[in-house]
Amino acid sequence: MRNIQLASFSLIPASLGVSKDWEVVNELGFFSGYHFSTWCAIFLGSGGGLLVALVVKYADNVLKGFATSVSIVLSSVLSVFIFSFVPSPMFGMGSIVVIVATAAYQIPMSKLEEWWEKLQLSLAGAAHLAAGNVDPVATAREAGVPAAT
Repeated sequence: MRNIQLASFSLIPASLGVSKDWEVVNELGFFSGYHFSTWCAIFLGSGGGLLVALVVKYADNVLKGFATSVSIVLSSVLSVFIFSFVPSPMFGMGSIVVIVATAAYQIPMSKLEEWWEKLQLSLAGAAHLAAGNVDPVATAREAGVPAAT
């Protein structure tokens, strides 16, 4: 019911477009001039809408946002090869953020905490070695970093 209510708002601009070319529509029909590419665009748009409805029904809204972001990154990568698209450095950084966020969302929190502890130990060890010390575990203990198990 909600979709019908929302779609009813599109009837006004659509009817304005049809009324502008009413003579042609009346003579040749509404679908005259539709080419294969037009039908492809229509079916891709409607199929995409149905896929979004399925994702929201069986998954959650956050996952839909990730799927949208990943699809933008993937379509941009394809555009590099197909259309010679040259992404900017900011686009590259944004793509990396999207990929890392998507991966982090899929990984259990306990695994992320384990990785974070190992990263802290590694950074503490690197700082310890940079200071000329030999025992990174002692430096980690001094920094208050819990030992990785």
